[in-house]
Amino acid sequence: MKSNVFNDINYKKLYQASNVVALPDFVKEAPAAEEQNFDKIASDVFADNAQRRYPLDTKSNTWLSRMYFEMDKEAYDKGCAKVVSDRIDKAAKFWGINETQVLPVQEKEAYEIPLTSNGQVIHKVRIENSDHYKQAAEDLCKSFDKLAYRNRREYARGLYLAPDAFRGDIPEDQSEYIEKAAGFGMCTRRQVGQSILNRVCLLTNRPAYADKLTEIGTSLPEEITPKLLDKVAEVLDNVDRDCDFVRYYGRGLNTPEEELFYVTEKTASLLKDEMIILSNGNAIHKTAILKDDKGVVDMFFDSYYGERPYGDDVQEKIAVIESLPAPEATALQKLTGLQ
Repeated sequence: MKSNVFNDINYKKLYQASNVVALPDFVKEAPAAEEQNFDKIASDVFADNAQRRYPLDTKSNTWLSRMYFEMDKEAYDKGCAKVVSDRIDKAAKFWGINETQVLPVQEKEAYEIPLTSNGQVIHKVRIENSDHYKQAAEDLCKSFDKLAYRNRREYARGLYLAPDAFRGDIPEDQSEYIEKAAGFGMCTRRQVGQSILNRVCLLTNRPAYADKLTEIGTSLPEEITPKLLDKVAEVLDNVDRDCDFVRYYGRGLNTPEEELFYVTEKTASLLKDEMIILSNGNAIHKTAILKDDKGVVDMFFDSYYGERPYGDDVQEKIAVIESLPAPEATALQKLTGLQ
């Protein structure tokens, strides 16, 4: 599983930074973040120990933490930023890390996204400015009948990782599709099975395909990984293209990437912000608290505790609800009907 200790889960910022600063050999040769077990590292070994971000346990991690924090520090208030920066500077001195070497500024050239077949480049999408980027994004979102899944993935990843100098503002639906097509999303085992079943139901005249997809669907492992989703998406795309199911896209059938990578990092973040996780393991929507016009939460505390352990601040109320012991959290849900 990818680690987010550097606040760069898909390495987009690392890709962009590599065009600006020289990555030392000890960084290039070090294990990637997901290959390390940060759960065993004490919080005080992170520069931002509250969020367990910017590890300082090795020379390479310290170098990366300094680089990443330079990109992230504007999101911190000045006092907190100084504390984090001081910890990184102290660790850098301990590891004997020199100043970051900035690469010479080069004249901006075109950004190209190679599309391949059997390892050979068959086409390059050339982007010279933000207008080209916006056009390329629009073309990708209309490419279902022209490009196979593997090429759509290459295309989407190229757009997703494009340097800021070439990027343009695009509609939210296009941005979301690009992230899904790039493979930066997940779904449940049940959703994978449903996507396969959708195709099987269309394969009444193709029993060989139907049997093969049924075999895949019934042998899905319990743990769903991005690698597995990628393989299933390619199989479904091959079936869709060979059987001309692409004509149903947008009319009851979605592309494989839209179905299999539908929970993107951004979507997951929005869902996390919306949900209140109770100590009993259940969750309720913050919106249900914010729109509690009947005052069911207040009535619960009045009747259950004889008082309301919060003031008029809604965030304070939410904090109290999150801190309820499991039996009281269960009682809250049962008596109020909140979900």
